[in-house]
Amino acid sequence: ELAMAGCLAKLKDGCNGFTYDGTQFTLYKSTKAVTPTVDTVAWKHMGKALKSNGYIWMMVLKYRLVGYDSTTTYTTLTLATTACAASSTCLGVTYEGSKKYRTNNANTPTSASTMTAYIKGNKWALHDSIYYTWVDGHTIDGDYSTTTYTTAAKAAAVCKTKSDCTGFSYDSSTKKYTNKKGYYFEPSEGTGVWVRGGVKPTVYTMSISYGGYTWAYKEPYKLSGYVSSTKYTTQAKALTACAANSKCNGVTYEGAENYRLNTGSTAMPGTKTHKCWVKGGSSVTSQGYSWGSYSGYSLGGMIGTTYYTTRAKALAACTSNSKCTGVVRNSSNKYFISSASSSGKVKKTNYVLYKKGSSAKSYSGYSYTVYSGYIYSTYLADTVYKTPALAGAACATKASTCTGINYVAADKYKLTKGTTLKASTGLKVYIKGGYDYTSRDINFGNEIWTAQSPYTCSGTKADTKTYTARDTALKHCLANSACNGITLTGGKYTLYKSGTLTKLSGSLSWVRSGSILSSDNYHWDKQAGKTLTGYYDSTTYTTLAKATAACAAATSCKGVTKEGTTKYRTNTGSTFSTNNARDAWKQGDYYVLHDSYYYTKVSGVKLGSIQTKAYTTEAAAAKACKASKATCTGFVLTSKKYYLAKGWMLYTDNDYTAFVRNHGKVTYTSYTTMKTYYWKVKGPYLHDEYTTKTSYDTLIKCITACESATTCKGCSYVDSKSKYYQATTAVYYLGEGDDKAYTKGGKAVVSNSYIWNTKSANTKIDGDYLDSTTYTTLDKAMLACSTKTGCTGVTKTATSKYRTGQKSTTEEKSGMQAYFKGNGVVTYKLLTWTIVSGQVLSSQQKTAYATYKKGIIACKKDSKCKGVNMVSSKYYVAQGAHLSDSSGNKCYIMGQAYTPYFTYDSTVWYYKEGYKTTGDIGFGTTSYTTRAKAMYWCARNPICNSVHYTSKKYNLRTGTTVTDEEDDNAWVYGTSTVDFTTVYLPISTGLWNPRPGYKLKTVIGTTTYTTLPKATAACMLNSACLGVHYVTKDKKYYICSTGTPIKTTGYVAYPRKYPCDGSCKAVTKSKVITIDMKYCYTVSSIELSNEHTCCSKNTGKVVIKVGSNTCATVTMNGKTSAILVDCASGAVGKKITMTYANIGDITIDEIALTVTGSDSDNCS
Repeated sequence: ELAMAGCLAKLKDGCNGFTYDGTQFTLYKSTKAVTPTVDTVAWKHMGKALKSNGYIWMMVLKYRLVGYDSTTTYTTLTLATTACAASSTCLGVTYEGSKKYRTNNANTPTSASTMTAYIKGNKWALHDSIYYTWVDGHTIDGDYSTTTYTTAAKAAAVCKTKSDCTGFSYDSSTKKYTNKKGYYFEPSEGTGVWVRGGVKPTVYTMSISYGGYTWAYKEPYKLSGYVSSTKYTTQAKALTACAANSKCNGVTYEGAENYRLNTGSTAMPGTKTHKCWVKGGSSVTSQGYSWGSYSGYSLGGMIGTTYYTTRAKALAACTSNSKCTGVVRNSSNKYFISSASSSGKVKKTNYVLYKKGSSAKSYSGYSYTVYSGYIYSTYLADTVYKTPALAGAACATKASTCTGINYVAADKYKLTKGTTLKASTGLKVYIKGGYDYTSRDINFGNEIWTAQSPYTCSGTKADTKTYTARDTALKHCLANSACNGITLTGGKYTLYKSGTLTKLSGSLSWVRSGSILSSDNYHWDKQAGKTLTGYYDSTTYTTLAKATAACAAATSCKGVTKEGTTKYRTNTGSTFSTNNARDAWKQGDYYVLHDSYYYTKVSGVKLGSIQTKAYTTEAAAAKACKASKATCTGFVLTSKKYYLAKGWMLYTDNDYTAFVRNHGKVTYTSYTTMKTYYWKVKGPYLHDEYTTKTSYDTLIKCITACESATTCKGCSYVDSKSKYYQATTAVYYLGEGDDKAYTKGGKAVVSNSYIWNTKSANTKIDGDYLDSTTYTTLDKAMLACSTKTGCTGVTKTATSKYRTGQKSTTEEKSGMQAYFKGNGVVTYKLLTWTIVSGQVLSSQQKTAYATYKKGIIACKKDSKCKGVNMVSSKYYVAQGAHLSDSSGNKCYIMGQAYTPYFTYDSTVWYYKEGYKTTGDIGFGTTSYTTRAKAMYWCARNPICNSVHYTSKKYNLRTGTTVTDEEDDNAWVYGTSTVDFTTVYLPISTGLWNPRPGYKLKTVIGTTTYTTLPKATAACMLNSACLGVHYVTKDKKYYICSTGTPIKTTGYVAYPRKYPCDGSCKAVTKSKVITIDMKYCYTVSSIELSNEHTCCSKNTGKVVIKVGSNTCATVTMNGKTSAILVDCASGAVGKKITMTYANIGDITIDEIALTVTGSDSDNCS
């Protein structure tokens, strides 16, 4: 036996056999030729052997036997050897081709490169784990003793106890068995001998999971064919290399630190040192077993008639059935269980086979195969652990040396090293396999992330920082355009630029994939410009929602492709390929939604750090998890109870279902609002650095404080606290719920229905201008930008030169100034209302309004109102601040107090739409048909403080306080640079020059007046009075005896004006005499006197006009000395003209006029 083992160990060195000369065994190499030698016995190594049908068969590759023993062709080797064993003339079998075996009557092999010969040898038997070969008509010459036995089993049992017993003979005459010793044979008629061979090796078979595959382990067996000349020093290295090599079908352990990759996949008996691992299908661990997944294969031997609707149910049924060897999913997406062996595996399109392996467990990121009745013979340490989970955690920390866990007694587990098995009744070994590979998709920030362990992202880091919380790390990755993944290792999270993964024990990585659609309880990975292959069926869907719903309900549907407008198809392929005309959505993991939080549901796994408190419902566990989301990673279901978890790692465990916390359901919002500054609003975001030292209960309080603080960059609204906080940075990251980041910009401008952000000086909008047009004013440029597609703002390039831009960033440019266009806005009811298209506010009320203005009026009356929704062209009050997507609709978000203003005629006017003012002026023209005229005269009247539009008239008002009046409008006077030196107001029939900031000298008497008309009327009756002034402090009017204004703050002077400043003269030119009154008057009568010595020569008619209006037409002849004319109504103007038919020698020496002051347009 030792010589045989020694020669087998040296086969690669050329050993072909050995001899025995009576005293010792000698090994030989390089030749199989034997020479007859007295007292010597030779053993030749003949190659691979098979045991079948009671015979030993020598297998000779690339050879055949000649001479057919029969005409029958057999389809399998077993059928052929069975027939040959039953035939006395058959000496062997030849494999001639696929499913073609023939029996032969000769046993001398001849070369045949495509064939294999199986030469029939001696009969064999196995007694008490020792092989015996039958040699007929011979015996061994030495008796071990004179004792005889009635059965071969009894003789073999005794022989096994004697190391020098070489077999036992059988005497057919006595039917007795006698044990023998020695190695020399001699003929013996009627006698045969069972020659003792080797001990049947203990064969260990099991399946393990490693590198994503299942491996069938057999010992002592080996595989044929080398993939390469490389030798690996450890099992892990060899299995990893084989898993990554498509040509590799298994691994053989050939000796100390010598693992080889093999091309063969059939395990063959080897020496006692040989071990092999045959690569199977993709690894699936479920129901406490490892399963090899084989796509495109089926298995016969269906057990019963039941078809299962889910894989989980089928695997569970197979687990509970001792005859079940696997599960098959057919092309109809139904599952059945099978009892057939692996040899019955056949190719079948659209089928998947799940071959049942060994009992499996998962601990601390590694898979373990449970092998009962055996333990590993060598311990790594003496430490005893109470549970396999604790032992597994310890084993994971000693990854390079720990090979498994021995169960040695109740609640006692010890770590092992080495892989030598030994039988141990009642004990078992947990054989350490490869990593426990887990994966799940999550929705975080409306992007899809695939979390995989044990992997790390590789390459360059996207951030120099590390983070202590997953959510924080993911939020920073989202805000970093260079970040494509994060890795958790040793309690720290690191951001990476690349999402490429490499294996690393104990690590967990989240890879960023892009846009996500979470619908129909599945996460869908959206990729623009991509397509999926393989149609699930012939149906074309008109909407994405219909297509994803259909795909979610179909087991073999893997995604949806948009192939055109209203054309969606469901797909069976799950690999994206480029097609710029299409978009695709690949189906990911299943999720549940609780309280606006996503949880990915994964069966057969559990999260780490499971807590002890039990919850009776999924909803209750989800609620508790959300409430403690700072530490809660999800929850697990086991034994109909739910438990929260605090670890992110997933571990395979069929008794659990994990619900992995994702992120809250996110509705992104982005709009602008304003106070003095422009504010950019992003939700749900929070600034990276906001101070909680001071909180504000309203937005206006926070932004008011922020606008006055140079260090403040914005305000963050924290939804969970319902408070606003100042931020010292403009950088913001994803938040929760209705969190919002309000980031301060430049000074705000409202123009042409948009809010505009004034950027810092010396900036221009990046890149080329939108077009070649240059505008002369900012307002004109903003008006043009507000109507042009693609316009992002305006740049002032030089004095009176403005250009429109098309990018959203700025660059430095000396002497320039950029203005960015923000959201659309309406200003109504003294508030800004930011327009957000495609989204609506929550808590919409039932009453519908026909216009947004009516909706806004209703909103202002509702103390809970946050804005107005436009839904299906109707307007509704909304009391909630949460925004949600609503295609084709929009909302008007209530903003801050704001009064639109503009400058007209050197005067600032504040526009208050939907309001009215009161207070009659009390003198002069107070109502106009155009706003321009009303504003012109209001700006020149110190008594006038507003213009009120109602009933198609613009009225001058003294008041500034506004009150609601839906169809009215008011413009309140602001500041003005009007030149009052040329302004004249008609009051109390007189004409007065208002002079704000001036007074008159010498007040007449002590009487004061409360109104300007009363004061001017009194002045008109007092011949000494030349004007009136108003004292702002006591709000009284006084009449004065001087008419020269003196600049004095706190007064308004009204010096009286007279026609021609009190000295009218007639100026003759040709036939026209002109009297310039200088100011606008309505003339009632004109009395003219001529010199008495003149006028003898004038004749005919005289046309008298005031301005362009005819006063009267009279006839003058001869020596008329005077005329008195009463003017027709409407004789208004600054000049009086008399046009003579024949003027003669008229000389006017006296003029008497009856007039009243006027503000008629005739004088404009």
